[in-house]
Amino acid sequence: MGKEFYKGGPLYLWEINSLERLEVQYCPLELALNSAPQIQTVFVVGRNNPYYFYTAGEDTLTLQLDFHAESANFSDVKDRCNWLRSKRYNNGMQDPPGKFKLVFGKLFDNEIWVMKSCNVRYSQFKNYTQASTNVDGGITAIKTNDYYPSQAYVDIVLGLEGIGTPSNYKNKNIKRNQIFK
Repeated sequence: MGKEFYKGGPLYLWEINSLERLEVQYCPLELALNSAPQIQTVFVVGRNNPYYFYTAGEDTLTLQLDFHAESANFSDVKDRCNWLRSKRYNNGMQDPPGKFKLVFGKLFDNEIWVMKSCNVRYSQFKNYTQASTNVDGGITAIKTNDYYPSQAYVDIVLGLEGIGTPSNYKNKNIKRNQIFK
């Protein structure tokens, strides 16, 4: 573990609290980074134009992940998607939704993300039988896959929680080099 990630190696989505990670099989074709300030309008009696005040802002990152089955029974596609889907939710007060590091070269070195949405589209369903030999030497067909998808597209929207800079340590952000020791 460690140095190979800095050299254009695999892409990962790491959950910071548990250090669980999901390897991204294919590099996304595009990433959409959106910065949206929240501007409030204040109307003043007798004034032709209102005043505008900045009240907050939000940065989001939208990406599409593509997963293909690597196991013989195709269950790994569903398992990866379920892992991503499970990270959107709270599990009581002691287990809040995960915070993530996106290991994507050096593009997002210090950013901490939360998952705002995760939409899965399954495709290429497989149902096959595998022949096996029983004790008597006869061949018995055993169903090994019940329409598991062999491919899934996952659309994810991540919200920027913070950037791990000295002025923002109060959010307990972890820099990537602290994860890979």
